[in-house]
Amino acid sequence: SNNNNSSNNNSNSSDATPEKKPQPPTEIDVAKYMADREMTPFQERMNAITMIPNVLYCVYFILSKQWISASLLQEYRDDADVLFDNDFDSSSSCITPSSSSSSSSSSSSSWLFSLTSIPPTTIMAVFWGVTVHAPFSFLYHWKYAHIFAAGSEKRTGHWSRRMDHSMIHVASMMFAYAASGGNWDYTLVNVLFNADCIYRQFKLKVRPRRNQIRVGLSILAYTIPILHRGDVLLFSRLWCVMLLAGWFFVKYPIGGWSHAMFHLILCGLPYCMMQVATSVVSDADMQRAAQCAVLAEQATGGGGGGGGVM
Repeated sequence: SNNNNSSNNNSNSSDATPEKKPQPPTEIDVAKYMADREMTPFQERMNAITMIPNVLYCVYFILSKQWISASLLQEYRDDADVLFDNDFDSSSSCITPSSSSSSSSSSSSSWLFSLTSIPPTTIMAVFWGVTVHAPFSFLYHWKYAHIFAAGSEKRTGHWSRRMDHSMIHVASMMFAYAASGGNWDYTLVNVLFNADCIYRQFKLKVRPRRNQIRVGLSILAYTIPILHRGDVLLFSRLWCVMLLAGWFFVKYPIGGWSHAMFHLILCGLPYCMMQVATSVVSDADMQRAAQCAVLAEQATGGGGGGGGVM
């Protein structure tokens, strides 16, 4: 009977033992996280240099008029009657050289490509999104990333690093405007979310996991309009770029060179976003830009260069 009592007591005590609740994932050890991603000063400077191609591409895309329909340009070159229909007013729509300076402008336009009209706001939004972020990223990687010890609070909390990450969210706001075709309601929602993300970037404790998740959500937010319009191919291209770049960022497969490779892969982002921004330009804006470009060619005696989208 004693054995039965002891066995009953054992079973009761085992039944009374509370089950362990699953613990939530712990926050990343920031010091270890940064130490595992340590790079040499030369590698950090390469990280800075690899930010430059994005800006150069955007400048080239705008100044070489890659956003203007090539087929529309050719149509206006071939038919002067079509060029001047729809009561087109070049004086209020175009940036054209005066007749007195056409000869001098001809040589400069071939070097500078010359703007013949102000690009649509969606294209300028992509340009500013890329251009605003690049200087802060360049500054952090070139000057500050390698002067503090890996994982130190001085490095993780430095203003240049926080600004680098914050400008990613500024770019996301701009891209949301471009991808939505200038829809201010959709843009406002993205501005509010990204503004909150920027606020959290400057909180005392750095939380890499939270910050990375929020960057991912901001990317998703500015790509949703592309899918909503049914442009599955462009949506897929953009996410292929982002996922491949993200793999290099997270896994660091080639050690200290992984971050530079991450930046180089992201050179595909401005290309995709410029295609997105061009696809939502209105027919009227596209026609006006093409008319201005052809008029400038006639005024300067230039060739039939420029134009990208068909």
